[in-house]
Amino acid sequence: MGGFRSGCARLSSPSRRRQCDLEIVSNQKSSHCAAQQRSERVTGENVLTTFLRESLGIEGIHRDPTQAEIDATSAFLDGDMSADAVIALQAVYAPGKPLRDRHGMNVRVGGYVAPPGNRDMRETLSRCVADWEDPWTQHVAFEMLHPFMDGNGRAGRAVWAWAMIRTGQDPFALSFLHRFYYQTLAAER
Repeated sequence: MGGFRSGCARLSSPSRRRQCDLEIVSNQKSSHCAAQQRSERVTGENVLTTFLRESLGIEGIHRDPTQAEIDATSAFLDGDMSADAVIALQAVYAPGKPLRDRHGMNVRVGGYVAPPGNRDMRETLSRCVADWEDPWTQHVAFEMLHPFMDGNGRAGRAVWAWAMIRTGQDPFALSFLHRFYYQTLAAER
């Protein structure tokens, strides 16, 4: 299995080469590189940057992703899934907004009240991210847990993208909202 950064050497800049490859298996490499090049020709940017911009926009944050966010997400998508990996990524997305691992670290999302902060939050997060066979179900479970004081949506979408890649799906073929809409409809059957 290839990694997130393992191919597309034909692309011009090292940063684009580093962030380009979404290959799941080696025989998908050439088709992904072609799709990446088409996307960059059309939008002038990397699909990861587009994904992160959409993720920020969903949160009402209207800016381009920082290079630190791009690099951290690229490394996360290329790495192994663990609570520590998610915690490290979220720290880049929302510095100073830690894991809710103490009593009183509670959050509300609209009308939803997430489980209270507690000392078992890291272990609960570990169990949540370990179950990645269905990206939609994992994403919903992650968002219901809402393990951090802030940055849950952005971190949750990165966890979803990681699981999509590992299950042989391209998380960047459609926008997150478009893809998640279809996954929600399919889950209700």
